[in-house]
Amino acid sequence: MSSPALAQRIAELSLSALSGDRPDAAETFCQLGLILSPGAAVFHHHLGLIALLRDDVDAALPELLRAVEGFGKESSDAARDAHRDLIVAHLMAGEGANALAAGFAAERLWPEDPAIARVLAQAAEKTGDLDAAIPRYARALAVMSQADPKRAETGFALGTALYSRRRLGEAFRALRAAIDANRNHAASWCNLGNVLCDIARPVEALKAYEAALVIDPDYRNAHSNALQTLHYVPGHSAQSLKASHLAWAERHFRDDPPRPPAPPARPRLAVGLVSEDLRRHPVGYFTAGWLPFARDYGLDVIAYSSNPRDDDVTQALRTGVAQWRDVAGIDDGTLARTIRRDAPDVLIDLAGHTGRNRLGVFAQRAAALQATWMGYVGTTGLKQIDGLIADRIHVPRLEDAAYVEDIWRMPNGYVCYAPPDYAPAPQGSAWRRNGYISFAAFHNPAKINPDLIATWAKILHAVPDSRIRLVFRGFDEPMVRDFIERTFQAQGIAADRLDIRGAVPHAELFALYNDCDFALDSSPYAGGLTTLEALWMGIPVVTAPGAIFASRHAASHVTNAGFAGEVASGPSDYVRTAIAWANAPAMRDADRAARRARMAASPVMDGRRFAQDLARLLRAARDAATP
Repeated sequence: MSSPALAQRIAELSLSALSGDRPDAAETFCQLGLILSPGAAVFHHHLGLIALLRDDVDAALPELLRAVEGFGKESSDAARDAHRDLIVAHLMAGEGANALAAGFAAERLWPEDPAIARVLAQAAEKTGDLDAAIPRYARALAVMSQADPKRAETGFALGTALYSRRRLGEAFRALRAAIDANRNHAASWCNLGNVLCDIARPVEALKAYEAALVIDPDYRNAHSNALQTLHYVPGHSAQSLKASHLAWAERHFRDDPPRPPAPPARPRLAVGLVSEDLRRHPVGYFTAGWLPFARDYGLDVIAYSSNPRDDDVTQALRTGVAQWRDVAGIDDGTLARTIRRDAPDVLIDLAGHTGRNRLGVFAQRAAALQATWMGYVGTTGLKQIDGLIADRIHVPRLEDAAYVEDIWRMPNGYVCYAPPDYAPAPQGSAWRRNGYISFAAFHNPAKINPDLIATWAKILHAVPDSRIRLVFRGFDEPMVRDFIERTFQAQGIAADRLDIRGAVPHAELFALYNDCDFALDSSPYAGGLTTLEALWMGIPVVTAPGAIFASRHAASHVTNAGFAGEVASGPSDYVRTAIAWANAPAMRDADRAARRARMAASPVMDGRRFAQDLARLLRAARDAATP
């Protein structure tokens, strides 16, 4: 047998050994092959694969680089596989840029190959280039057979990337393709639930989360997503929500670790804030209202921030804290140990069950005294969290038993608001300029449901020629627009009375209020930041508190902004109020600049007073917990 033929036979034996999970034998064959054929790319490729099987990426990379160099521009399957494995090795080594470069090189040789497209997409995603990743995931998925074992993962990756880009209809279809390929792919069901919630189908979202939990009962994020989604669905009570949250805690955090010792008494209070939303987000805006005054009242704030990216709000918040710790990428156990070393007097969760929350840290009792606040809409279900910071409207005193945590009530509102400088001055009498009454409903589509649309339709029927404007990220998605238009049409409201827009820059959103007369609150999940922004633009807000914490945001904000008499008493009064205001010249022509001034003088915007009240509240909780 000639040397080339013998080398070919040894390569076949090496590959057979690799396929049979005998890496030591494969390595021996490769060493022999390199003696017969020094520099042969196939043996360097196999040695690279052997190193990867041994989790030795440092050894794999030089072998795979030699293999790719040795194959040159050869278009064989073996050469293609070597290129693909080099990309994978770079990804395993955390070398996103190198993986991307290797991927583009491979793509030039095999532009239609699904495996190359898939790993190149992974490299692009690793470097944050979703715009490069999405078409390659899509190309790979399009040519994969239904039986391809990578189809479900590829559909999941494509759907997740599309969801991040808010291409919700495409994300829905990609995730459905992943589930069709593997109905036991729990992560695809979970992310499908996220998409369904965002396209105003929360009931279907709950079914998707339930499917994920049937497959993986310990899937904590899917379970948290389901809990958050419950608040969007009419018919729940505070007690039923408590039961659901307790079930979550019992499943995922049954153990109750001992409470760490309280730090020694000290004149200043160390307060830890745990959040990934200390940025342009409701939590960031609410924190910005009081944080500049915290030190004046003896609060030394330690921020444990998991922000995916910083922005102007983040930079402003950094100046108000005693310590800022960037903890993105740090696991819950490590973060809990870090917090125990810092020993804050009070540790406050600002996320609840929202995305990428840190409830796992609180379940470990990272601090002697723990609370939850502002980032969620009620109980977390965790008995390890001592307090829920609320107010008398969100949680009336007779309802404390509907929450796992003790209720720590602020004397006025439970949050403070600081509007951005770019909010324009309010202008009056939009109806005079437009020739009709315009209602603003700038809500997350997840908050829109058939019952709410039926209520809004009653108002539009009673106010001739009136219009409703719906503006928020996601409303421009065809699936959402179709749902909104169909549901209004079923109530007798034609599409030409609807002004539906997707995401707009924040400053433009404020300006749109000047083209509206009144704001209509959502139910059962009321507007929070949305309500405060409408009030700041001088717009009266039609709202009625419901039965759960989430349904009372607007009622609290309207009351604490100085307009308590404008809160409706219930659903019927909500409709009557909107109709009465639309027909009342005094409300239609209200002095919006005067309404802004009234709000500016109210507790909801008095950051100094809020910081003082918060300091008193937290000290009282600390003192009550101290033996």
